[in-house]
Amino acid sequence: MEIYLLKMALASISEKSGNMKLSHTPKIVKLESIKQVTPRVKIFSFYQEEIAKRAKPGQFLMIWIPGIDEIPMSVANVEKNGLVTIAVAAVGDATRALHKKQEGDVIGVRGPYGNHFDIRKYSRILIVAGGYGVAPLSFAAKVAYENHKKITFIYGAKCKEELFFREKIEKYSEKVVYTTEDGSLGIKGLVTDAFDYIDDISSFDTCLICGPENMIKAVWDICKKEKIKVQASLERYMMCGFGICGSCALGPYLVCKDGPVFSTRRLRIIEKFW
Repeated sequence: MEIYLLKMALASISEKSGNMKLSHTPKIVKLESIKQVTPRVKIFSFYQEEIAKRAKPGQFLMIWIPGIDEIPMSVANVEKNGLVTIAVAAVGDATRALHKKQEGDVIGVRGPYGNHFDIRKYSRILIVAGGYGVAPLSFAAKVAYENHKKITFIYGAKCKEELFFREKIEKYSEKVVYTTEDGSLGIKGLVTDAFDYIDDISSFDTCLICGPENMIKAVWDICKKEKIKVQASLERYMMCGFGICGSCALGPYLVCKDGPVFSTRRLRIIEKFW
C-alpha cells in the first residue's frame, strides 16, 4: 500500500515533454482487444489518442492494474485512430493479473516515457530481437519501413511457439532470420548464430537490439568488433517512470529517463556494470 501511495504521489507531478505537458496521472482506458499469441504472451489494445500521437518505438508506458500494481510495458504499436498496443508475458503477479482481464475491463496508463530508437539518419538497419523484446522492435521496423529504410531482422526464441509478430516482421523486412533453441523454426541456436547467415555485416548503419540482457551483451560484442553503431533497449525495475525514485539506476544512468534505449557511447560505459 505504501508503494502504491508513493507512485500515485509521483504520478500527480507533471512535466514538459516537447511542446506539450506530460501528465503523470494514470488515464483510465478500456481494453478493446485481447489476443493470446503464445502460451505466455497476450496482446492488449486500447484507445488513447494522446499516447498514440506521441509514442515512438522504444518508449514505454506505465500500466496500472487496479488493486495490484503498476508496471512498465514497451509500446508495441500505435495507429492513427488512437489505438495503442502492448505485448504482455505472464511472468509475475501484476502481469498474471493483467492476463486475467477481459475485453471491456479497464486499466490505468500513463506515459509515454523514456527515449526511443532513432532511425532518421540510417538507411540500412539490422534489428535483433530475443523473445519478448520483439514488441518494441516490430514497432521500430514498421516506422523504418514507412520511411523507406532497408531492414534485416534477426528474431530468436526458445521454440517456434514463442515467436510472435512474425507476419508484421516479414512485411517490413527485406530479410528475416529466425533462430530457435530447439530447432523448431529457422536456425537451431541463438541469435548470435544467425550472424553467420547475414552478408556483409559491417555494412549496416546501425543495429537495434532488445531482449534478455545476456543476449544484448553478446550482440553488442559482435557489433563492436564489426564497428556497427548500436541502440539497445535495457530493462531495470521501474517505479515512477520518469527519473524521480531512482529504482532503475544502472551505473551513472537512470534507465527510465536516460534510456531505455542506449546508444554506443553510453553502452561503452554501461558494459562495465554488466
